[in-house]
Amino acid sequence: MARVAFEVHTKLSPEQVMSMLIDFSPRRPERWPTLARELYCVHKIATTSPDVREGSRWPTLMWERDHYDWSMAGRVRWTVQASNYSKPGSYAEQGRGFVVGQVKVVHPPDMGSLTRSREFGQETHLTKLC
Repeated sequence: MARVAFEVHTKLSPEQVMSMLIDFSPRRPERWPTLARELYCVHKIATTSPDVREGSRWPTLMWERDHYDWSMAGRVRWTVQASNYSKPGSYAEQGRGFVVGQVKVVHPPDMGSLTRSREFGQETHLTKLC
């Protein structure tokens, strides 16, 4: 299994980063600029665990359906349920102000290497199902 490590540098507090991760409002694609609005969909939502499809069109079409879980205080984990580039069961986790992840990466033929950047913004917690 491949392990991918990455860092995100931001001036935001850990609380603000956590707030961004659990914001599943219609504004999520604005707050995470690489998310394509047309690929974003909240399939179901519970108090601490929505199922969400999101993706990007850059540098190539990438999408995944993830199960987010923040039932453990101070931690958000998102686990891939389906994807065109990651295996189900792959996950990333944010906690205590940093992001760690264990990701099984699948590169379909001719996909090349992927570069993903995400930008953090402000807070909101309004949710809407698609």
